[in-house]
Amino acid sequence: MYPRKKKRFLLFILVIVLCIAFIKITADNRNSVNVLDNIISFVTKPFNKVASTAVNKAAETVKTNKKALMEQNAELEKKIAELEKKNSALNAASVENDRLRGLLDLKDKSPQYELTACNAFSRSIANYSDSFFIDKGSKDGIIPNLPVIGSKGLIGYVVETGRSWSRVRTILDGGSNVGCVVTRTQSTAVAEGNNALLPNGLLSMIFVSKDMNIIEGDIIETSGLGQIYPPGITIGKISEITSDEISKSQFATIQPAENFENIKEVFVITKYIEPVAAAETDITEAAEIPEETVVQE
Repeated sequence: MYPRKKKRFLLFILVIVLCIAFIKITADNRNSVNVLDNIISFVTKPFNKVASTAVNKAAETVKTNKKALMEQNAELEKKIAELEKKNSALNAASVENDRLRGLLDLKDKSPQYELTACNAFSRSIANYSDSFFIDKGSKDGIIPNLPVIGSKGLIGYVVETGRSWSRVRTILDGGSNVGCVVTRTQSTAVAEGNNALLPNGLLSMIFVSKDMNIIEGDIIETSGLGQIYPPGITIGKISEITSDEISKSQFATIQPAENFENIKEVFVITKYIEPVAAAETDITEAAEIPEETVVQE
């Protein structure tokens, strides 16, 4: 016989022998079960060993792969943290550049103001948006009732001073009000702090007649009426309009130009120089004064 056929024949004989042994043992009331168990164990032992080896190798492979994946994951998390840190630094630098640019623009666009730059260092315990403290006081020429502005618009006014500090009440405070004007139409009204709107950082616009032409998005500025705020300072823009049919009037909600949750640096207007329409003519006339009339020191 060929070797392959011999193997098959021997396997067949082995199976027959096993079956006969199984039948005999069963017929003898299974008095020799241990013999069958030993035979089965002998036959299956090589297969069990192979299977056990394969399982152990698979488990070891999984363990190795898991360790490698955990190491890769830790490395990726480290890189993500570094990128987030760099991104945060870039965002902070961008915000700071925008802030400084805004402050420079404010000085360039507001030659009529004498400004004193101050840092906000503390906020009201009751509410962060109704008042805060600044690091300049009476020794710096700061006195009560001076207006306070930011790079984008109106913030409030000084209500109390010490030698090296002052307290500022914001326009969001429930007791504050500002004479205002709609830039587009020059219609006048009053912007008023509202305790109900304070948590949302908003203002009320009152004394708005039913016929007043206002629309959402209208820019609101100070009117100059009153004893504190000069005209032309941006307050914010109209975000919502409601009507009262009983009083035949309408009300508006103003979204301030400044972010009162993030006040860091402000300017106190220590002096307001009202623009003079004939200033250019006066300069020309001064240039024509005869030389002999100039007093020599």
